[in-house]
Amino acid sequence: MNNLKDNLNEIRRRILLCEASRWVGSVEEGADNHGQLVKMFQSSVGGKPGDKWCAFFVHYCLKHADRLFNAVFELRPEDSHLVWPSGRIS
Repeated sequence: MNNLKDNLNEIRRRILLCEASRWVGSVEEGADNHGQLVKMFQSSVGGKPGDKWCAFFVHYCLKHADRLFNAVFELRPEDSHLVWPSGRIS
């Protein structure tokens, strides 16, 4: 039987996946690492246009998912491999 912590972690994971799924199909515009959505992801952690945005995207999703279930966890952009170890959402 799962304990409360396991249940909360499963909820957290599902909300995070839902948040990330909202952005499937987001693309760069005009040049590599540029565009309105890319800029939104980059600015979530203080990035600037032209910065590689994949880790900024993960942070953006974590931040917004965190607000949805009011959990407190901190993950830095360089730690994105901890969330997506295979490099893709599955």
